[in-house]
Amino acid sequence: MSTNVKVVSDHLVAEVVAEYDGVTCIVVHCDDFDHFKRLPQVVSHNGIMCGKTGWNSDTNRCHYQSNASLVRVCA
Repeated sequence: MSTNVKVVSDHLVAEVVAEYDGVTCIVVHCDDFDHFKRLPQVVSHNGIMCGKTGWNSDTNRCHYQSNASLVRVCA
């Protein structure tokens, strides 16, 4: 089952959204490393901010987690 994941300027479709020990984990499709670099650094799901934590080239997936360190830039 796919779940929409809200991104500040776009929408991604998550392959998996799960919570484990209080940490929200989101997995989205990622074609290759160039695609991974273009994906947003932060996504939000049900009001929970999740940072990009890595990608798996074997399964073509990008991973986001709510326990990732996030930096907010203020102008």
